[in-house]
Amino acid sequence: MIFHYHQRDISKYIPDLKINGQSIERVTEFNFLGLTIDQHVNWNAHIQKVSSKISRSLGVMCRLKKFLPPHILRLLYNSLILPHLQYALLTWGFKNSRLSKLQKRAIRIITQSKYNSHTEPLFKRMNLLKLSDIFKSKVLRFFHRFKQNTLPVYFQNMFTQVSDHHSYATRNNKHLHQTRVHTSNGQNCIRHFVPKILQEVPPCITDKFCSHSYQGFSKYVNKHILGNYHDYCLTENCYICK
Repeated sequence: MIFHYHQRDISKYIPDLKINGQSIERVTEFNFLGLTIDQHVNWNAHIQKVSSKISRSLGVMCRLKKFLPPHILRLLYNSLILPHLQYALLTWGFKNSRLSKLQKRAIRIITQSKYNSHTEPLFKRMNLLKLSDIFKSKVLRFFHRFKQNTLPVYFQNMFTQVSDHHSYATRNNKHLHQTRVHTSNGQNCIRHFVPKILQEVPPCITDKFCSHSYQGFSKYVNKHILGNYHDYCLTENCYICK
């Protein structure tokens, strides 16, 4: 596999690689431990694979929703859909709009709601996180492990504070240094989006990176995110909720 931007023509750079006289097949995507890696590293192939698996499960749940209570449908969601949404989410979670729509369809099936019902109150009722918030929770838990020095050696020096790069005092001195990037792939790199997400997190969470265990921190983050969900639709005179 040759990694490159899709706009670039690499036909004249493709080598003929051989081992013991046998040519090595060139592929455009490859399934590595359940994560589909493609030559453009845009994760479209992986998202397509996950979407297909989730769509099949949704079809089964849709046929069963008239015969099973919500708590059993929720159990099916946790067993058949949620693992696919969570697996390797830190690599492709920044690009989750397609799978978010499938997740919303799942929550409407679980609660037996209308096809266009607002889903935030449904997520709160079922005590489930939206995919974008699952991604945020995983980012925060990843950084908690970074602060506790429990990550592999490769990640130990990945993040530095702004104060490590200059000596003068600024309001952002205690924030993580955010590298400058000029491509979309760079913006979606974990080295770049972790500092960006941490800047949006309230102090009630950042203060607990060093004071809570991993399990306690995870429960607190999920509870805090769920607590910010609305119990009902806030749209005035909403035609959907009438």
